[in-house]
Amino acid sequence: MMQIAAALHATAWGMYYAFTRIYIVKDLGGGVEALTLLTGLEWFAAFLAIPAGYLADRYGGKWPLYIGALGAIPFLAAPLVTEPTLLSLMLSTSSLAWAIAWPTVLSHVLRGRNIGVKYSKFGLGIGLGWGLGSTTSGFTYERLGVAGTFALMAALYLTAYTAFINKVTGVRGFERATKEDLLEMMGVLKLFAIAIAASTFAREYIFVHLTAKLSQAVSSINFPGLSTHEAFGVIYGVASSMLAIPVRLLAGKLVSKVNPLSLLALMNLAYIAYASAFYFSSDLLIVILWQIPLYPLIDVAMYTSAALYSPEELRSSASGVVITFSSIGAAFIALLYPALSQQSFLTALCISSIALLTSSALVIAFRNKQVLGERSAAFKDSELRSP
Repeated sequence: MMQIAAALHATAWGMYYAFTRIYIVKDLGGGVEALTLLTGLEWFAAFLAIPAGYLADRYGGKWPLYIGALGAIPFLAAPLVTEPTLLSLMLSTSSLAWAIAWPTVLSHVLRGRNIGVKYSKFGLGIGLGWGLGSTTSGFTYERLGVAGTFALMAALYLTAYTAFINKVTGVRGFERATKEDLLEMMGVLKLFAIAIAASTFAREYIFVHLTAKLSQAVSSINFPGLSTHEAFGVIYGVASSMLAIPVRLLAGKLVSKVNPLSLLALMNLAYIAYASAFYFSSDLLIVILWQIPLYPLIDVAMYTSAALYSPEELRSSASGVVITFSSIGAAFIALLYPALSQQSFLTALCISSIALLTSSALVIAFRNKQVLGERSAAFKDSELRSP
């Protein structure tokens, strides 16, 4: 049930990301400037993930998921707004609802043992849904228009949260999870959290330029029988999502054998090489590069690392740390929007590379600190491994 719900949820978001990236940039004329603002605002809205995760840990219940379901409302209202900046502000509130709900969803995956494998299997639904949503976004737009596309997103999103709500019925909270425990965990994870913020800032900032360059490449290539929207949707998600399935399973196996922090540090460096290759490429080569699925490895490494170095009664809070500090990193895009939006691809690549190198250095420092015996007292034996 959780995998099916995850697939529906990801289908809605895959459709959202593939559609809004070309709709706002091309159709509404917002350009890279509007897309930079939207990207920052989408993450800026996620600051409530840590307190929401803590309350879910302590008291249990389904209330975060009901709030999450409210994220469908901006989708339904989106066709009424055609000014790029206002539309970006409105759509970002869906990310706020997601940030409150998602730690509760993940808490049902990141418990017990073999969490790396369990999370990677949960992610299969996400990968399949993302591919389906992004691939069909263009076809949906051509047949149902703007209103129909956003309405379908809302329907898929609500169906997913209905399933999540049914699945978590009766889950108890951990009354022993105190504020002091949360603060202690935050102290343990501080270097890791800052590294997540730096990595997310870098990836999301350069991703704006990667997406814009992909949009230009798709527009310059003739795809027989496909409109630009249809071609963009297929290229944006179909192949990379299919490739992400074995990559997620591989990631789950990897983090059961090596420290996920090492994987995360390595993937930061891989992203620098990936973005650099994008800069020197054009047209068809850009389309090919887009299909390389790096994010599943980053995603599994981030969440399993957070779970590995946190006590079980604070697993929702640990997921909230990843979401919140990811949002802090990406929020800098919105805060620095006037300056960042005017930069060239090369300048953005240099800025992002510095941030990714900093993130890897912090991750390695955090890993070494734990190796020296300063890890959380709650962590006794790796829960990523079988007993």
